[in-house]
Parts: sequence; structure tokens; C-alpha cells
Amino acid sequence: MKWRKATRLTPVVIENMKVVYYPIPKIASSSVKSYFLEHAIKISNKNKQSLGRIHYSHYPTMPVSKARRLAGYTSFVVVRNPAHRIWSCYQDKIVRYKETGEPLRSAFDRYNIIFGKNFFDVDMSFEKFVSSVAKIPDWASDQHFRSQYKYVYVHKNKVSVDRIIRLENLDLDMRKLTNQLGLPQWDSRLLNESKARNNFPDISPEIAEKIYKRYRLDYELCGYAHEFK
Repeated sequence: MKWRKATRLTPVVIENMKVVYYPIPKIASSSVKSYFLEHAIKISNKNKQSLGRIHYSHYPTMPVSKARRLAGYTSFVVVRNPAHRIWSCYQDKIVRYKETGEPLRSAFDRYNIIFGKNFFDVDMSFEKFVSSVAKIPDWASDQHFRSQYKYVYVHKNKVSVDRIIRLENLDLDMRKLTNQLGLPQWDSRLLNESKARNNFPDISPEIAEKIYKRYRLDYELCGYAHEFK
């Protein structure tokens, strides 16, 4: 039941802004939600200042079947280069835990228990991390490395939203969107930014191909070229 709830497609619907937002983990969801908290959702100043509360605050959601029928609303999603997203996931969920001396995140350790083998550990290399993720299908994937297209409505091999915004152009494209909709100005606010964003490592052709095969539909549906060819 927890898995079904976690994978149910329920976009955020901001009524007073007339927008529908499809959040995807590891792709600026903290930044977009902080904008909503500041301009559209009532919350105490204390919680506004706490990054940890951004994902736990109440956001009005709606089943996608209803959200898609809303008249006069603009829907959008923020996407990211799949290779950079999985690298960010590795840095945030594996490397950071090793650096702080914390045990492996429980959401990742569960795979070791379920499969009875060492799928993930805080000492693993990025190459091993990719190899492990490549073996886990989307239906069993943690939200942080589940395919991006699973978080948005796809119809006839096309992401069915009004605006696809790339993380690489987040501030510029969000300013354009908010200006066009007459919403409060979007200020630069890329919160929780991974230190790995601009230092993607050199990887072998084998690992590159594993990333592409694992996230092929993300590359195709989100308009990213297979940069490793």
C-alpha cells in the first residue's frame, strides 16, 4: 500500500496561481515548492526557513485524471539530463552519507535485505551504483532514481504538459513562465543544489550505455540527446 501511494501520480495544484506542477525528486522540487510556500501556500515563518519542511508541508494535490480536466490551468514539469540526475542521486544518497559517517540510507538498504546481496553501500563507486540501479525496474525503484517519465502524464509517446522546463535553464525559464502567467517574480532559488551538478565524472562507455539503456525513455520523452554516443 505504501508503494502504491508513493507511485500514484498526484500533481500539485495551486488554485490561486492556476498552475499544475508535476514534481520529480532530484530535479529542483525544493526550489519550486519554496516558491509556492512563499507566494501561494500559508505556512509559518519558522517552517518557511526550514528546508526540511519544504517536502513535508501540505501541498494541494489532485489525481491526474482530474487535474488534466482543469480549465484555464497551466501545467509544467522540470526535467533533468538523466545522467546528471543519477550522478546527483549518488552524491546525495551515497557519498554524503559516507562523508558524515552515517549508515546507509534505509530506503537503499532495503534492497540489500530484499535481494539478499550487497546492492548498495556507502563505499560503493559510481560505476557500481549505476550497475545496481540498472538492475532495478521502475516498479521497484526508489523515488530518487525512478525514471522521470513515471512522474508525469504521458500520452501517445509525448509528455502531456503545457511546459517542459529543463533544470539547466531553470531560473530563465521559470521567470518566463511566471511573467507570462502574471505570477509573482521568480527569483534565483536553486535550493539543495548538489555540489556534483557541474562536475560529472569521466565514465566508461559501458557505464554510459547502462545509463542510457536504463533511462532511454527519459532521454527520448524529455528531449535529451544520448550524449555518450
